[in-house]
Amino acid sequence: HPVDLARENYDFAIRITPKLESNLLARKIGFTRHQLCATPAYLQDKGTPTTIADLHDHALLYFGTARRAQWDFLGPAGKPESIEFQPALNSNNGVFLIQATLQGLGIARAPDFITSRLIESGELVPVLPELTVPDWGIYLMHAAGRRHNRRMRLFSKEMEIACLEQDFHLQQSLT
Repeated sequence: HPVDLARENYDFAIRITPKLESNLLARKIGFTRHQLCATPAYLQDKGTPTTIADLHDHALLYFGTARRAQWDFLGPAGKPESIEFQPALNSNNGVFLIQATLQGLGIARAPDFITSRLIESGELVPVLPELTVPDWGIYLMHAAGRRHNRRMRLFSKEMEIACLEQDFHLQQSLT
């Protein structure tokens, strides 16, 4: 469940989401891209999907707790495409899902800040790379009415710089 910043006396929270609820006070400090990925061994054993429909023949690892899940994509021509499925495994912990993916349990859709180094090393490979996922925003949230002291302003600025540097390094590794 989301943290109540004011009641629980937190200065900030970081939320990564495709769409932020309008009732939250937040500043966008960056973004992340998601992609489908799996281990080479999983794909060798189960086959590599060549269409979005082929994903129904695979174990799909889902970030969240839904019994029935949906992934939305943009196809090569920018046309929206989606798949509904029953996750083989779901969790609200991205690191856990990547560990499960690395163990060969299926195909995951995960953010680039978790997958980029694993793809560079060959531990994971992109699946259906022609499908794109709209960027997810990285937001620094704070409680309404909370005054920001110097320490909080410095933290906010450092988080924004870290997100910008991460995006720069990811862009450099893709070229």
